[in-house]
Amino acid sequence: MEALLKTIPYSPTLPVTTSTSELIPIEVHNLLKLSHPNIQRLLDFSYRSETKTWTLTLEYSSNWEPLSDVLRANYLDEDQVRDIIQQLLSAVVHCFNNGVDHRDISIDNIYLDLETNDIKLGNFQLSAIFSVLPHSLKPLTSSLTSAPPELYRHGSYSPQCAVVWSVGCLLFELLSGSKPLLSTADAARNNVRWEMLPPNSVSSDAYSLILQCLNPNTQHRLNFDKLVKHPWIVNETLV
Repeated sequence: MEALLKTIPYSPTLPVTTSTSELIPIEVHNLLKLSHPNIQRLLDFSYRSETKTWTLTLEYSSNWEPLSDVLRANYLDEDQVRDIIQQLLSAVVHCFNNGVDHRDISIDNIYLDLETNDIKLGNFQLSAIFSVLPHSLKPLTSSLTSAPPELYRHGSYSPQCAVVWSVGCLLFELLSGSKPLLSTADAARNNVRWEMLPPNSVSSDAYSLILQCLNPNTQHRLNFDKLVKHPWIVNETLV
């Protein structure tokens, strides 16, 4: 079996058992709760007291390619992108249903199996416990250009609302080959590079969906329930 070894520094967060002396990182805790064909599985984990590091053994295949590398080498049409987004949303729903918020959905954290075209959502390092979060959430880092503008304006955001924004950024990049935002300053000011995605370069359904996902006003942004049922996502023509 192929596997990927990931080493992370000691980070006491959550107890393994009732003993508070046995602690595991939040990444391990959240991955143990997930079992989905489009989420990279945690196969094993261990702790070395000598180096104060955790070693995670993760599912991996030599057929997997980071989506960022796939995009640099190949052109993806709308049907291919739709299939990727459908699988991603299925994984996100599973995460939410099991109390996990990934918090870093981007082209760098998704693998594509070149043989099956299945995706794997990985890198849960910034994930959080969805079920105990308030309606807003501060991330562990401020360097995410796929995070919504309200994060940089107000210091917090709604998890489901943020996912919609991140999916919009992902759609923009997969269909245009360019990132919609180049810096956190662009994100804060909502300086989306719309010139990189002319309306006539994609279908009207896809363009409309991206516009609704990247609305800086959270009250007018597409909500998560409507996102998963959007006509472009389910491949039904808008009337």
